[in-house]
Amino acid sequence: MKSVPKIVSTVLSTALIFIILISAAQWVAYENAEEKVLSLPCNLSTTPYLTEVESFLPPDELIERGIGHRYGDGELEVVVPGKLGGMDPYYEYLPRHLSWELNDSIAYLRSFLANGSDGEVKMAFQVVERSYFMFRFEERLCRKNLTAVVFRPSPPLKWLLSLSSALKELGEDEGLRAMLFGTAVAFIIVGIFWLWLFLVAKIPLKGPLKMAASLLLMVILFGSAVPALKLINIHGENGDPAHRLPKCDVAYAESCRSLLFHAALDYMGDKGQKATCEVLNYLSNRLSQEEMEKLVGALSPDCPELGF
Repeated sequence: MKSVPKIVSTVLSTALIFIILISAAQWVAYENAEEKVLSLPCNLSTTPYLTEVESFLPPDELIERGIGHRYGDGELEVVVPGKLGGMDPYYEYLPRHLSWELNDSIAYLRSFLANGSDGEVKMAFQVVERSYFMFRFEERLCRKNLTAVVFRPSPPLKWLLSLSSALKELGEDEGLRAMLFGTAVAFIIVGIFWLWLFLVAKIPLKGPLKMAASLLLMVILFGSAVPALKLINIHGENGDPAHRLPKCDVAYAESCRSLLFHAALDYMGDKGQKATCEVLNYLSNRLSQEEMEKLVGALSPDCPELGF
């Protein structure tokens, strides 16, 4: 009967060692893959498509297709050409949002056409013009045929990384860190005090010399504890390289909405009357004849092809 627990213990120990070895092999493979990805140039292009690949070993075929790397939401991403996976929720929502903005700007214009001055009509038309070109340019500027790929290891390394992440999040709790720091201070002080008593008892001196040596020893021991306490307090914050911002962070790239905003303004400035006529042609199907007449009267456009 005693052999049964021993067999169970042996099996569990073997399984644990096997998991550790497999995880180590996975970790080495993913570290090498990360080095390959980071050797690619920083690429902050808009990537409408996003996919996550979970595999035992990094898919080398995708890494070889990579044209750049970046960090998105704190995770390393590989930018690859083509459409993989699904569309990023942001880019899926953007066209609808731009369409709503265009409709709102037209409603804003109509309110001034009803009872506004020519100056107010011109101001409202500029808002419509900008919203129109942002909506029109969205597909050309934001719908690039690119995908951001995130690689994640499958178990068993996934389990170990999840455990490590949970412990890290727990360690970032300010209350818990303060409690652990206080406990560490208490243990260090008590430990140094008992060490001091032990060493004082071993000093082969008597009288004033022993007292002086004891005080000097106390200063040395408690003085040496100050750097250790600073290390405990600072570790994991500003001094930790893991907390530094990555150099290729997509959060610092110009967002697609900002890109569209500036592209629309540049187009309006470069094309001038041509851009105005294009928007008036679009509005001819959205406004009534009376509204169009008042708008044309306020703008005085030069659009012979439209009869204005």
